[in-house]
Amino acid sequence: MTIDWRKYLTIFHHTDFPSIQKRSLPEAQGILHKLHSQYQKMSLDYRKTGDDIYHLVVVPTYKEDIEILRHSFQSIADANYDLKKIMVVLATEERDHERGTKNAEILKNEFGHIFGHMWAVEHPADLENEVIGKGSNIYFAGKEVSKKIIELGIKPENVVVTTIDADNIIHPDYLPCLTLHYIATPQRKNRSYQSLPLFFNNIWNVPIFIRIVALGSSFWHIIQSGRADRLRNFAAHSQPLEALIEMDFWSRTSIVEDGHQFWRSFFHYKGNHKVIPLFMPIYQDAVQSETYWETLKDQYLQLRRWAWGSTDIAYVATNFWKMRRVVPFWRTLRRLWILAEGHYMWATAPLILMMASPIPRVLNESFSQSVTSYNLGMVFYVFFKLALIGIITSMLLSMIMLPKHPNGWKGRLGSVVMWVFLPIITIFFGAIPAIDAQTRLMLGKRLEFNVTKKVRKAVP
Repeated sequence: MTIDWRKYLTIFHHTDFPSIQKRSLPEAQGILHKLHSQYQKMSLDYRKTGDDIYHLVVVPTYKEDIEILRHSFQSIADANYDLKKIMVVLATEERDHERGTKNAEILKNEFGHIFGHMWAVEHPADLENEVIGKGSNIYFAGKEVSKKIIELGIKPENVVVTTIDADNIIHPDYLPCLTLHYIATPQRKNRSYQSLPLFFNNIWNVPIFIRIVALGSSFWHIIQSGRADRLRNFAAHSQPLEALIEMDFWSRTSIVEDGHQFWRSFFHYKGNHKVIPLFMPIYQDAVQSETYWETLKDQYLQLRRWAWGSTDIAYVATNFWKMRRVVPFWRTLRRLWILAEGHYMWATAPLILMMASPIPRVLNESFSQSVTSYNLGMVFYVFFKLALIGIITSMLLSMIMLPKHPNGWKGRLGSVVMWVFLPIITIFFGAIPAIDAQTRLMLGKRLEFNVTKKVRKAVP
C-alpha cells in the first residue's frame, strides 16, 4: 500500500527503470525488482505495457440498496488508473427486476460518463443447468459483455476481469498494482490474481462476536496470501478475459464459485495454474442485518456456505484420477490433501482442543490417576499458554490495522474484552457451521445459495 503503483507502471518498460527502482522506498525495492526481472526475461513480442491493458469490473447485485452499490462504484471511480480504460458491468437478477433496473439507471446517470464503458446485464431467472447464486449471475454477465468487448476491437488478452461483491470497496491502487503484476507475470493467462479481503467497512458497527469472526477471516487471508502454494480464489479476484472465454467463464453449478474457480482453472490448464497474491486490499462488509439475532444467524449461514466448499474434494479427486497422466501427480496430490485436511480440521480442531484434555479422564477414571494423565495436563497447559501469545498478537495487529473508531463510539472496552470469547466463537462460528455443511453433503441434502444481507447501520 506504500508503493505508488501508477508511477512505476508508467515507467516499468523503460530501460532505466532499475536505477529508478533503486531510489524507491525500501519496502518497494524487493517486489519491484522481482517483477522487473521477470519482465526482462520475456520475449519482446510477449511484453505488454500499462497502456495496453483494460479492466472489466463485474459487480453482481441482488436486493442491495442503492447506497451500498454507490459506495462500491465510487471506489472504482476513485481508482488511480485511466478511468477510460475501465469497463464496469452491473449484473442484476430478473428475480429482483424492479430494484435492479432502478439501481442500474441511477448508477448509469452518476457514473456512466466516468468509465470507458458501463453496462447493466440482467440474468434471467430459472435457466437450465445452473443453480441460483453469484456464479450463475456473473457467468451470464461475463458471457454477454465479452461479446461487446470483442465488438469494440479490444483483444481479450488485454482485458483483466475482476469480480467483486456489491459491498466491496476497492483500494485506489488495486488496479495499477494488478496491471503491473499482470504484465510482469510469465504465462499470465494461466494465473489468477488475488486481492486481500479485509472485512473492515463496518467493523465498528457490528456485534463483538461478528467483529471477531471478521477479524479472524481477515487475518486468515493475510496468512494465506503469504503461502502462495495454498492460495485459492476468494471473493474479489481477477483473471484474464482470454482465460475466462477459454474455460467458459465461472461455474453455474457451485454456490462457492470463487474457490471452485481455482480448481476449474487448475484442471483446464492441466495443473499449470496458480494464484498470484497481490497484498492489496479490497475492503468488504462484516455481516450485519437489521437486528442483533438476525446478524448472528446470517453470519452462521454465510460460514456454512463457505464450508460447503468441501464439495470440491470430490471434484478434485475425480478430476485428479481422470487426468492423472497429464497433471503434475505429486503437486496435485498435495493440493488435494491440503484441501481435504483444511475442511476436516475446520470442522474438528476446535472441538478436539475443547475435549482432548477432560474426555479421557471422564471416560476412564483410573486414567486420571496415572502419570500420563498428569503429563497430558502439563502439555495442554503449555499449548494453551502458547495459544495465548497468538491471541495477544492478534489483538495488537487489530489495533494497528483497523480503521479509526467513529466519533462518539463507546465500545473501546468491548474491543479488548471480545477476545475472551474467541474459544466459544471458534466453536459456534467455526466448527459447527462446517459440521452442518459436511453433514448435509453426506446425507445428499444440497445447500442452496443464501444471499448475505448488506445493511450498514449501528447495532446497539
